[in-house]
Amino acid sequence: MMTKVCILALGILASTALCEAEDVCPWINAATVIDAPGSSVRSVQSIVAGGGDTCVFHYQKADGFYSVEIAIRTATGSNRDMAAPETRCTSDKITLTGIGNGAVLCGIGAHGEQVIGRVRDKIFTINVDVKTEHHSTEMTKSLSDRAIMMAAQVAGNLF
Repeated sequence: MMTKVCILALGILASTALCEAEDVCPWINAATVIDAPGSSVRSVQSIVAGGGDTCVFHYQKADGFYSVEIAIRTATGSNRDMAAPETRCTSDKITLTGIGNGAVLCGIGAHGEQVIGRVRDKIFTINVDVKTEHHSTEMTKSLSDRAIMMAAQVAGNLF
C-alpha cells in the first residue's frame, strides 16, 4: 500500500513539473493572432505584461518573422490620448467603422500596420509587424486585414 501511495505522489509531482502556468492574454488568444493552419508556424513566443495590459506575440512562418503587440491603457480624458500612438504612423490614417470609437488604421515602419481605437475609457493599440526579404503589396494588405480583425476582437472584449 505504501508503495502505491509513493508512486501516486511521484506521479503527481512529475505531472506538476510538466504543467507550468502559461501567461494568457485577456484580449485575444495566440491561435487567433497567428491564424495559420497546421505546422506552418514555428517558434511561437507570447509575453503578457502589466497584468494583461500588454500582450506580445512573436512567431515565424515561411515568409518571415512576425511580431504582434496589443496594448490597452486607460484614457486620461484628454484629446491627446490617441495622439501618442498615432505619431508612429508612417502613412495616412484610414478611419475604421464598427471597431470601438475613433479607430484608425495606418502603416508603421517599412513592414507594419497599426490600429488605434477606444472603447469607453480604454485606448487600444494593435501593432502587426513582419521582418521579411520579400515584402509585397499583398503582404501589406494581409497585415492590414489581420490588424483590423484583431482590433475588432479586442474591441469586442473591451465592451
